[in-house]
Amino acid sequence: MIKKRNSHLVTHSKKFIQVSAGILLVSQIALGSLPVFAEVDTSNQVGTGSSMNESLKLGMLQTPIAPQVTGPITTEADLNAAIANATGGSVENPVEIILGDAINLVNEIVVSDSDRHILLKPESGNTKITRGSNIAFNVYNNASLTLEDVTIDGEDREITGSLISMGDNGTLNLNSGSKITRGNSGIDSGGGIYVSNGTVNINGGAISDNRSERNGGGGIFAINSTINVNSGSIRNNSSHRDGGGIYAYASTINLNGGQIVNNTADFGSNIYLDGLNSSRQATLNTTNGVIYNEKISGVDSIYKADNFSSWDGLKEKAFTIERDKNKDTYDIETADDLTVTPDITQSYSPTVNWAYRNGVSGIAYQNDDNVGFFEVDGVTVNRKTVDSGQLTGDSAKFTYNSQPQGITESNIKGYNQQDFGAMTFKYADAGSENYRDEMPTQIGEYQAKFETAGGDIYQAYESTDAITFFINKATPTQSDFTYPSTTNLAYRSEGWTINNQIKPKDATLTNYKVRYVKDGRETATMKEAGTYQIKIIVGENTNFKNASIITNGKITIADKPQPAATNFKATIEENYVYNDEQPTIEITSDIPELGEIDTIFKQGEDDTDSTNVGEYQVYARTKETENYGAADVLLGSFTISEKPLAVTVEDVTLQQGETLPEARINYDGFVAGQTQTDLFSTLPSTSYESDGKTAGTFDITLNPGIKTEIGNNYAVTYSSGSLIVKEQTIPEPSDPDRLPLYRVYNKNNGEHLYTLSQSEAQGLIDKGWQDEGIGWYGGEKTGKAAYRLYNPNSGEHFYTLDQAEYDSVGEAGWNKEGIAFYASEDTEIPIYRVFNPNAQDAGSHHFTLSTTENTGLVREGWRSEGIGFYGK
Repeated sequence: MIKKRNSHLVTHSKKFIQVSAGILLVSQIALGSLPVFAEVDTSNQVGTGSSMNESLKLGMLQTPIAPQVTGPITTEADLNAAIANATGGSVENPVEIILGDAINLVNEIVVSDSDRHILLKPESGNTKITRGSNIAFNVYNNASLTLEDVTIDGEDREITGSLISMGDNGTLNLNSGSKITRGNSGIDSGGGIYVSNGTVNINGGAISDNRSERNGGGGIFAINSTINVNSGSIRNNSSHRDGGGIYAYASTINLNGGQIVNNTADFGSNIYLDGLNSSRQATLNTTNGVIYNEKISGVDSIYKADNFSSWDGLKEKAFTIERDKNKDTYDIETADDLTVTPDITQSYSPTVNWAYRNGVSGIAYQNDDNVGFFEVDGVTVNRKTVDSGQLTGDSAKFTYNSQPQGITESNIKGYNQQDFGAMTFKYADAGSENYRDEMPTQIGEYQAKFETAGGDIYQAYESTDAITFFINKATPTQSDFTYPSTTNLAYRSEGWTINNQIKPKDATLTNYKVRYVKDGRETATMKEAGTYQIKIIVGENTNFKNASIITNGKITIADKPQPAATNFKATIEENYVYNDEQPTIEITSDIPELGEIDTIFKQGEDDTDSTNVGEYQVYARTKETENYGAADVLLGSFTISEKPLAVTVEDVTLQQGETLPEARINYDGFVAGQTQTDLFSTLPSTSYESDGKTAGTFDITLNPGIKTEIGNNYAVTYSSGSLIVKEQTIPEPSDPDRLPLYRVYNKNNGEHLYTLSQSEAQGLIDKGWQDEGIGWYGGEKTGKAAYRLYNPNSGEHFYTLDQAEYDSVGEAGWNKEGIAFYASEDTEIPIYRVFNPNAQDAGSHHFTLSTTENTGLVREGWRSEGIGFYGK
């Protein structure tokens, strides 16, 4: 199997040394006239004829897999790494890799193995990849490479090797916008692509301007492979010997669209077919597309080297075009010296003519839906001249609008840009030859001439006859003025005019006057209360006619004057922070006739006494007096912004194995006596990220609460805390009299009970008490006696080492229950005692081994009573 070639198979006069079992061996002939044939495994050759449609499926309608690397990639090293990591794709669904604008290679890029199916495409535009010391890409061993808007550029460097080498069932998909160009194989074959036992799909891409200087296959050299040309082109490639476009050795070419044109070689300028034997033929299938060749003496466009080369001719919509190279200048839309060969069994009738497209001379063709154009080197196509009267323009009239106006393309009959090219105009005053580029803006009589730059059909053209046009005076309307649509004014005895608010939009409109109309009467000054219309009377102007305009503007004069904002004094800050109160804003006036002034807050049109966060307007409200009407006068606005509130959870420190206490949540920032229950319909909560059995530092997660309407007035920030679990350092005592004191809790009255009796603890748990595990360790026989008392009225138990305290509390009515346990003589494990002065019933005393629990209760208002006793 061939993975990388060392020599190429190229000759139109083959001399076989040995052919056996599908393996072709050829020795080098003297003087180097023939290269060594590499070993070719033909067992996997793609079939011809009936299998063509299957092979055409490759590379079509691909859906790429999402990129594995965030691009764009710009270096060879990164591209190698991306390909190495891109697994899981298929030929139809390759893994997408995004490229930058350019990548310069030093070594070849290898795409190998059945799990490597790569799609290279740019982030934008088109990526240019230049090769280094040899080939650019090596695709083999069931891998595939798809190029989309990517150019592989050999830059015509004198380097031995194709731009892309393929083997062992490798697949190349050359999609739209991609190009294999300027490859130079040197002494080898395949200037653009060398493929052995592989598949090349051309789906809109181009293989162009590649060359094989001493052997065959300027564009593609194929051994035991399949070439599917579905769209795109193979053009302008050259071979020193055979197959300027494609050299197909024991291979299949399926031309299903696109172009194979303008390639050159000694034999088979476009395609060279070279079979191995009757079962390993070189086959060309043509169903669509076009093949073009300039007839050069002794060179065929398609060359069959032997009887093992198969081409039944053109099928369906495919056709060939040939030209006798006896002249290089043609008239457009002619078919001089062009020979067209379609499939004579079909009803399609190809049309072929010389054409000019976007500044390029070439051939345009159509055979049913096989439509296209291609450039022909060294040919000049003469476009048509524009006949006199072919492009005409009638006189036109425009109305003054202060903007440039004049004859444009839309006024020229028979013009379209594709056929004639871009059109430009020059303008002059009527009867003048002083033309200018700018359109006129003022009224008057003008003339225009035009030029065309030349398009696909016609040469450049300059008109000789001037086209007359006029810009006439405009009739002014209310849209030519700016004026208030509605205005409310306070009454004043001298009356009102608003002439300074009525202005023309055009600087040349100067001759006008303003009048006011009420009840059919026209006045120059508005003195009476009521509603007036604005009337504008326009006299003769430079660019405007006379007109009398009743606008839609209206002015209302109040019956009594209303106070203005300037009649009031107030200090209004722009921003207040929420405190559950409205700001205190005092409004005063130097005009005593205004009477009593109230400060009114509004939101929109409505009065409000809200204290919530939001934007408010401040009005001075006056009642009707002898001299003024009642009014709400806007003086300003302010914003009540959110009050910052910090919600934090306190860190918790405990010994390894201690019961996790309820984490304490602190709130900082309440106002107006509000509490967390006012702010949250669901309070913030905490959760531990540890069970306290493992030493270390862990998060105490603070979960946000759900705000109430009041809560929306606060900007709440949340800060989580830490759980610090200290490693248990208490040595395991050797005291045999060390027993657990079980701790149970009555959630109904707040009572904690500590007992050496597991059965007593279990009995209480069965009655609904809460099991809180082991409080600490004490003795049953040795140590300091801890006495237990019981209050029959409150249900509370009390513990003390003090015999006198025990007796005193017993005399106060408590039941003396004797020795509950023995405390340690040592002072290593303190048991803290706290007292709740607010407790009315049980739970006034509490005993705990936990310093965290002890500190938390004291912070909440319990009274520390020091160390009650010591545990074992």
